[in-house]
Amino acid sequence: MNLIFKIPISAALSAAIFVGASAAHDWYAGGSVAWMQQSDSDNSGQFTSDFTTGEGGTVAAGTVLPAGTDLGWETGFDNSYAVSGEVGARFHNGLRGALEVSFSEADVDDHKNLSAAGIALDGEDVAVLTGSAATTGSTVGQVLANGRGQIQNTAVYANAYYDFDLGYAVKPYIGAGVGVSNVEVEYNPSGVGVTKDSSVKLAGQLKAGATYQVTNQWEVFGEYTYRTTEDVKVDLDLVPGNLRVENEQQMVGIGLRYRFGS
Repeated sequence: MNLIFKIPISAALSAAIFVGASAAHDWYAGGSVAWMQQSDSDNSGQFTSDFTTGEGGTVAAGTVLPAGTDLGWETGFDNSYAVSGEVGARFHNGLRGALEVSFSEADVDDHKNLSAAGIALDGEDVAVLTGSAATTGSTVGQVLANGRGQIQNTAVYANAYYDFDLGYAVKPYIGAGVGVSNVEVEYNPSGVGVTKDSSVKLAGQLKAGATYQVTNQWEVFGEYTYRTTEDVKVDLDLVPGNLRVENEQQMVGIGLRYRFGS
């Protein structure tokens, strides 16, 4: 997946936050909590060395899948939460610039549709993945359906916003940000350790919301956020291989800001 945020917006953000800080009308700090929908991931990867299968039923024990053979499956996630904190500066022309730190976590709901070399494996005995010549009585699909695991994002963003002053107490705004996120992926369906790995990736977000000024110092706001990172590459523990995990979130949150010196 290519990040839609790989554009010169980063230069504009830096200018708004750092170069323009001397022209700031006021400074603020805030925080928010959000309901989050982690998008399902179409995981795709390959074997990094030759892999010899166990007895799957249709797939015979001793079948060799050479290094470079494609493999993949789908992972669904439960709805979850995200929290963030932000420090920023507000300018006279409706622009705001801010630095944001955020954390999100979503549990795995299920895994399904495992395939290797174009062969569907959900109906095979799980021994096909362990290398055992004796079947276990449980299918790969049954093991995957008990989808344990999680994905975590700990990120830092440089954000730019524009507040629309329409003459009302409520001010709508739009925003965008770029940054980096440390993404931790853990997949262990039915307690079987498939992967536990992490990687730092380029991240981006788009925002739209509205602010209501309660007092001279305090504001409440609600916002929608779309976030994404580059695909996360993780190493597999169950079989010799790696996997690219898609990482996108949509969030609806509420928060508070405190304006200094107003």
